[in-house]
Amino acid sequence: MAHCSAMNCINNSKKCRMYRFPADTVRRRKWADNTRRSWGPKEPTTNMKLCEVHFEDSQFEANRQDGKRKLRWDAVPTLFDVPNPPERITIQRTTSENLQQSVQNAETTPGEVESEIENELQDCVCKTQVIRLKSELAASKLECRRLKRKVGDL
Repeated sequence: MAHCSAMNCINNSKKCRMYRFPADTVRRRKWADNTRRSWGPKEPTTNMKLCEVHFEDSQFEANRQDGKRKLRWDAVPTLFDVPNPPERITIQRTTSENLQQSVQNAETTPGEVESEIENELQDCVCKTQVIRLKSELAASKLECRRLKRKVGDL
């Protein structure tokens, strides 16, 4: 019987669905950081698990034909009963008009955002902050590419 690795969580595999920590080290570190658990020198492994309670509904695949509740490949746990919990993930719905308006009103270019984040990375001393910022940078690059494609499709 598997138990949840999150602090203050007593769930096990008999009570609810459990999900293994990702094999990708950057994503696994993000999951570990979000638990707000003190791991010490021991790094979390892929054998450790979190229960479904720690994932927002938006982190599960929607409208599956088989009706199963499957975790998205890029899911991040954000629901924890700890002081200073991680930020929740929200999905913002935009229309093509709103998207075009936001791109036109953007004050900074993706290159400026990238250089600003790179500067912040150089100033960070905490390893977890560096990992978080690299993840945000990668997400920003993907978002910029997605926005460019959407604008091109309009």
